[in-house]
Amino acid sequence: MIKAVIFDYGGVIKSSHACKNETASAFKISQSIASEVAKPLMDDFRKGIITEASFWKLFSEKLGRPIPKNSDELWRKCYEKTFHIYPIMTEFIGILKKRKIKTAILSNTIIPHLEIIKKHDDFKNFDVLIFSCEVGLEKPDPEIYNLVLDRLGVKPEECIFIDDLEKNLTPARELGIKMILAKNPQQVIKDVSVVLDKEKRLN
Repeated sequence: MIKAVIFDYGGVIKSSHACKNETASAFKISQSIASEVAKPLMDDFRKGIITEASFWKLFSEKLGRPIPKNSDELWRKCYEKTFHIYPIMTEFIGILKKRKIKTAILSNTIIPHLEIIKKHDDFKNFDVLIFSCEVGLEKPDPEIYNLVLDRLGVKPEECIFIDDLEKNLTPARELGIKMILAKNPQQVIKDVSVVLDKEKRLN
């Protein structure tokens, strides 16, 4: 029996925008170079291992370019400008709560983005919130999936996990969690409903 639904945030509950173009533009480099240089640093930043200031310092040193004057606000302004929660998803999550199904967020994110998320979302329909930068783990590390299961107090087979990246679904599958690859809100709601209806018929 399904007792919980776990949601990724960006690309599932809200529209996805990572501000990669803005970072590259700030340093006047291509997006491919920015991504290549930033990847190991961003992995640590998403897990809260390094601070925002440390990221910019290390990133600029690797590029041999000065830190942009707007670095303190670059990610926040970009994320704020493009921030959009899907109303249909908010409504659906509320319906799940009324059906006594636990809900959780399991998201890889950085502190500047999390500040904007917390500004716009009251999380009233979620039982558990796990953001990588707060717990020191990120998807697809299996430990972060075990963490959300532990906090929800459910078994893997009692959960549905939704993410817009296939690589983040693999550990869930291996643990025995039912997973759904998100393409758009309507498809997510339909696929979750199908699983829940099937479970209802079997019990």
